[in-house]
Amino acid sequence: MADIGELYEQNAQAVYRYIRSRGFDEDTAADLMQETFLAAWRQQQRFEGASRPLTWLIGIARHKLADETRRRERERARPVPAGESAEDFADAADSRVLLESAMASLAPEQRELLALVLVVGLTYAEAAAVLEVAEGTVKSRMSRIRAALREQMEGA
Repeated sequence: MADIGELYEQNAQAVYRYIRSRGFDEDTAADLMQETFLAAWRQQQRFEGASRPLTWLIGIARHKLADETRRRERERARPVPAGESAEDFADAADSRVLLESAMASLAPEQRELLALVLVVGLTYAEAAAVLEVAEGTVKSRMSRIRAALREQMEGA
């Protein structure tokens, strides 16, 4: 099998189109495509060569799609926490949808910075090192991102 870089270059668009065809939005499709190639890299010793690499990758993608679908179903089926009314729970779910929508409106670089700081948990200094910018730049970008999200959430 070709190295993972070649495999990615030759098949990434086809895997992405497959995931999009299954009804996932662009961001989720991109994430699932990346997860597919990460899994392929981890499982490359399992590829026997009996099929085309794309066939193998689509099989992995199908598993990632099923995992994502199950995750979303669990999230929707979560019981209302004790002490909360169904209306409070619905309001929280609506807020989450609004936040996801607001975040989707951000530029990719802004979403990346948010992911580094909020999801990965990097400090501003660490995020600055990853992005190869000054720490002050990260601080000002985060301030603008927060303002944009606040504006989007209040305007909805």
